[in-house]
Amino acid sequence: MRTTSRLPSILFLLACAILLAPQRPAGSQGKKQGSGTTPAPPVTKTKIEVEEFGGEFAQWVKSLTITSVDKLTFRYSTNEPAAVTAIWQVSDTPVTFSNQIGIGQAPHVIASGALGAVPAPGHVSQFEINFALFAPKIPPSSPKSYWVFIVTKSYRQTPVGLASVPVKIVYHKSTQPVTDLSGIPGDKPVSMEFEGQSICGPCQSLIAPIKRLEAQKNVASKNLKETKSSYWTGEVKDLLKQIEKAKQQLDHCVISKCGGLSTLFANFTGKATMTTSNSNAKGPFKENVTASITFLKYDRKHLNIYLSTITVGPFDVPGGTNTTTVKGEGSGEVNLKTGAMTVTLGLHFHQSSDFAGDSDLTITLSTSSGSPLSATGVVTVNGSGKFKDGYLGDDTCTLTIKGTISPHP
Repeated sequence: MRTTSRLPSILFLLACAILLAPQRPAGSQGKKQGSGTTPAPPVTKTKIEVEEFGGEFAQWVKSLTITSVDKLTFRYSTNEPAAVTAIWQVSDTPVTFSNQIGIGQAPHVIASGALGAVPAPGHVSQFEINFALFAPKIPPSSPKSYWVFIVTKSYRQTPVGLASVPVKIVYHKSTQPVTDLSGIPGDKPVSMEFEGQSICGPCQSLIAPIKRLEAQKNVASKNLKETKSSYWTGEVKDLLKQIEKAKQQLDHCVISKCGGLSTLFANFTGKATMTTSNSNAKGPFKENVTASITFLKYDRKHLNIYLSTITVGPFDVPGGTNTTTVKGEGSGEVNLKTGAMTVTLGLHFHQSSDFAGDSDLTITLSTSSGSPLSATGVVTVNGSGKFKDGYLGDDTCTLTIKGTISPHP
């Protein structure tokens, strides 16, 4: 009898549970949980940034406002596994990419250029775009926007992966008043030799204003540090913009009037061969190598080099095997007439084996016993040096690198 009296309550609770339970959509019966979920949208593996200010004040940003048209410096990186080469493109309408949008559907591309081989993962490659070639020479009163993006390509030269998220460049007439420097005393006469380049009188006259602006910037920076005032923040930013514009004018003058050369961004592709005096790691170890090389203005004799990561091994060592990962960068000089080149590299050797410690190597490579930079960009440099610390400490390394620089100075 008691069981019968509880039946209405049990039925009521059962009905509530059915009504409150989450309802499965029609047609989903029998499906495993998660089998109907929408896959996450694709994400670009390529990144682009534009340089703001330049020189020692350089910052890399995703958007930039300009008030005159000239060359802008960009850098990009990619982790797209199938990417071999890349191109840059400029659109004057907004750009959006997804897996349904191919490069042929990018809104109104007005300029583009080839970038050659992509940088190694974890590295960047720099390039320039001259906005004077397609933007109005007279700054517009109403802002005009441009979107710059990178498209990576496979060995078949077809787009691969998603294009980068674009950098936005906004171009308009300056609203800043012209700085009056007439009341500031002039500097002492400047040497006619400037950064390795013999400069003419008109270009020489542009150096003193830059120095005065930098002196003003130093004062404003000191006041900002002491007061934390937003006023001085604005002053510093404005002076940095004026300094950058003045340096661009000097660059243009030296290049157009004095025969100076602009900074050249290049890529190196080749093979490295390394041997050591260590009886357990003699080699030769041969690995492909890529690097980014910057030939500095105004003579392109001086260069900075950034090597991609080099992996050597695995090879046998006491207690097992070891893989060596090499990272490094350096600087050097090249004689553009003879092709002679000298590069000093600082390399860090990371050992995967617990038995071996990490080592460092400073090594100078030259063409003296290799081959000078040819008219086609082919060069061979070699040299030797001693390892410091770790498993290879005090052992001698001999390194030869042969390959092609493109474009070459």
